[in-house]
Amino acid sequence: MENYFSENRDTFDLEQGYNKPILTAYIDNINISTSFNLTILEVNRMLIDALIALNATKSEVISYSLIRSRGIDILGSFIGPKDTRREFLSKKIKELERVINLALKLPRQHTLLLLRECILTTLRHIPRTIDPIGLENEYV
Repeated sequence: MENYFSENRDTFDLEQGYNKPILTAYIDNINISTSFNLTILEVNRMLIDALIALNATKSEVISYSLIRSRGIDILGSFIGPKDTRREFLSKKIKELERVINLALKLPRQHTLLLLRECILTTLRHIPRTIDPIGLENEYV
């Protein structure tokens, strides 16, 4: 399994010479990115020797070309073209503004706890995982 976010996040020319599928998992949600045309059933057959069975309702196989054209929201971040990354980041910013405004209505200790344990983790996660090229104005 590749660590996409740290090693490959700035490129999606993976079909040129890159043949291995990328498997990303969070708890029981599985995404398989590949240049091959696979179905969940075929992936399940390939994983049977590893004693792994995918839940078809929580798993997805997506082609590299589709990721390049429309992108994919995955693991709390976004991979894809600049316009869709910008849209994702804009939505995240609005969502965090709404959450912060709601938190400010709570007692101070509750607000500080929410900021430290929830909001700051999101604020640290997104800049680490989303490709910033072309999104400079969104960060200001």
